[in-house]
Amino acid sequence: MYKISVILPVYNAEATIKNTLKSIEEQTIKELEIICVDDGSTDASADIIKKEQKEDGRIKYYFQENQGAGIARNKGIVMAHGEYIAFMDADDEYATNNALFDLYKTAKNKNAIVCGGSAVGNGISDDGIRRFTDSRWYDFKEYQFDYMFGRFIFNRDYIWNNKLIRFPELRVYEDPIFLFYALSETGKFYAVAEDVYKYNGEHQATTMNLCKTKDYLKGLIKELELTSKKGLSKLHYTVFERLEKDANYYAEKNLDSGDLELFKLLMDANQAVDLQMLYEIDKKKRKNYILPTLNTIWIMSNKYLKLRNSTAMKISRKLIGR
Repeated sequence: MYKISVILPVYNAEATIKNTLKSIEEQTIKELEIICVDDGSTDASADIIKKEQKEDGRIKYYFQENQGAGIARNKGIVMAHGEYIAFMDADDEYATNNALFDLYKTAKNKNAIVCGGSAVGNGISDDGIRRFTDSRWYDFKEYQFDYMFGRFIFNRDYIWNNKLIRFPELRVYEDPIFLFYALSETGKFYAVAEDVYKYNGEHQATTMNLCKTKDYLKGLIKELELTSKKGLSKLHYTVFERLEKDANYYAEKNLDSGDLELFKLLMDANQAVDLQMLYEIDKKKRKNYILPTLNTIWIMSNKYLKLRNSTAMKISRKLIGR
């Protein structure tokens, strides 16, 4: 009987996967299964995992064609047999050897469906959100945060029976949607102040191409709609800031692609922003808000039409017979 199934999606992680696996294997709680889902790696990741597997029978290896970490994690959920499920990224580690034991023991003692702990890593402060300042029950309506899902464990039966709690088929921003559903569906979770998860951050430097930019927008739109529906103003505003700053920046970099889906997603994102919720958090927010990228498109198209209809352009078109 496994107490915890650790689900580990892997994609071209030959530089870090051995240390990550060691971090799991060295946990003091031994009733683990370690589910490695290879998301189409083209490097030596599979060889490293299989070598470790020969030394530790708790490691299981599965391969899938490259589809993204979210789909790999969903596959891991199907394969999991543990009482609880944990998720680990292939370049991260557990903060201590007792991390999973502490989370499991607390979850059992408190009868918690979801149990979490503090995260460590560059830029992670003692803010009571990323790092919990005390051990207690948290109401999700009070907490309103959706990042760093790796520092939680989740009751496997609850996850299995609630089909909402899955990773969307996105290349990026699949983690916040999963954690949002997990925490909002349970309503509350127990957290310990101890450090349990160490984010190394290398996976955050992923290049945002057009495909990932569109997936990022899809994830933001989904969460904007969910937070608006559930009345979570604080989290809605946080998601809006990601849209206005990060997603807007990535979208503008890809405007020259001429991709109509990107434009439609920007329109949908602008529509998904709940202006009343923004106003509740920041009284300075306009009630006729338009995303900066859409505003840029409007200004540039306006300038183009003025230039196109200018006298000089009309004469030029006549001269070239157009």
